[in-house]
Amino acid sequence: MVYLIGTGPGDPSLLTVRGAELLRRADAVVWDASVGERVLDGIRADARRAWAGDAFPEAVGGGVEVAGWVVDAAARGEVVVRLYGGDPFLTEEGVGEALALARAGISFEVVPGIATGVAAAALAGVPVAAGRSGVLAVGRGAVAGIGGVAGTVVVEVKAQEVRGVVEALACGDSGAAVAVVARGGTPRQRTITGSAAEVVARVEREGLTGRVVVIVGEGVRLRESLNWFEARPLFGRRVVVTRARAQAADLVVALEGLGAEVEQFPMIRIVPPADPAPLRRAVERLGGYDWIVFTSVNGVERFWEVLEGEGLDARALGGVRVACVGPATAAALELRGVRADVVPTTAVGEAVVGAMEAAGASLVGARVLLPLAAGARDVVERGLAAVGARADRVEAYRTVPDATGAERLREKLDASEVDVITFTSPSAVETFVASVGRDTGRAVIAVIGPVTAEAARRHGLPVDVEAAEHTTAGLVAALARHFGREPGWVGGV
Repeated sequence: MVYLIGTGPGDPSLLTVRGAELLRRADAVVWDASVGERVLDGIRADARRAWAGDAFPEAVGGGVEVAGWVVDAAARGEVVVRLYGGDPFLTEEGVGEALALARAGISFEVVPGIATGVAAAALAGVPVAAGRSGVLAVGRGAVAGIGGVAGTVVVEVKAQEVRGVVEALACGDSGAAVAVVARGGTPRQRTITGSAAEVVARVEREGLTGRVVVIVGEGVRLRESLNWFEARPLFGRRVVVTRARAQAADLVVALEGLGAEVEQFPMIRIVPPADPAPLRRAVERLGGYDWIVFTSVNGVERFWEVLEGEGLDARALGGVRVACVGPATAAALELRGVRADVVPTTAVGEAVVGAMEAAGASLVGARVLLPLAAGARDVVERGLAAVGARADRVEAYRTVPDATGAERLREKLDASEVDVITFTSPSAVETFVASVGRDTGRAVIAVIGPVTAEAARRHGLPVDVEAAEHTTAGLVAALARHFGREPGWVGGV
């Protein structure tokens, strides 16, 4: 079976649910330059891949060559996906390749995508339904015979074709409202608006390249009020996330939701403890503890893996009180059916013991289990000892350096291609300095809280932004404020 999938303007969150599901199932995938890079993250690791051009090692050419590759893959019994930017049937390639499959007797399904032109208009704050009732959305380059249409016209063309297209669509009206959108739907979206004459002159003067979307119609005049996409607080900012890849999803999604262009350069990896036996024994003796204190989401996850490995579930914590260092850790625990008894208002280890005492429980003689990272600070242990509790520190996981992307990150910093570097742990700071260096160029350094801030300063990095609430959400909110907008903004209004 072959699936011809439209990927929309390139943002993976705008890929249809059906398209994302099929992409995960695919045995073989082929795409071209119109497909956003982030969409490709959804391809299964063991799937065969090919790029419809000469820049990919398994290049398959274009047109008929792509169709032949797809037909051959399907004939071998593979589930094949062909990806297109926008919608498959708004491209000549999509139509031609579908016909080739039909002639070869290969079953196929077309999964529509958001048309690039329509998406670009919406993301530029230009409603195509504004003004007169007629609306025409055109695919790539088809402009002949549509000048003078009563409505808004949207067409995707090459940048060097803008003058001819605008002249055809504006029908000699040099004052017609026109917008040209480049890299629509990405954090680098660029929109030029004005009269037909002004827009053509700016496009040529500023040297736009690649494919762009041209919009002609009354909806362009509403952009000033409806420009929500480019008004997001982190729009266009290139942000580096150094958190372990397995733990970074929430931070990446939150940053992208505010318009940032995110690149992941994990400086650490989370791995099992050197000796798993102590944590396993602690889980077997849970009934002997009065409290468990979790200081990280990783601690919760590793603890739960061992708990379930022993055939237990949330009921095993029924007689044990639980404290969490912050709301993110408490949320990870609640997902597993356990609500924390204590969460301090400040998400640092120093606050945990005070919050436990404030909960009204005597800690004198209390047995407390601490599932921690190897090498974690002993601040909670010392605090418990000071009030007469007995703490058992158990290694739940280790963080190890991961400098695999250090050289590429160094190149980006030297080229001034990074606006922000985020750090959520001292270990990420240490690996960064050791592998990338202290020179961060013009990049803003943003940290999740005081412990990470202290580590950054100790290693010679400036701290420009520190989250007031020591969570990923707090870090993103702090960045939004730093760049001039509160997170509760309303774009364009």
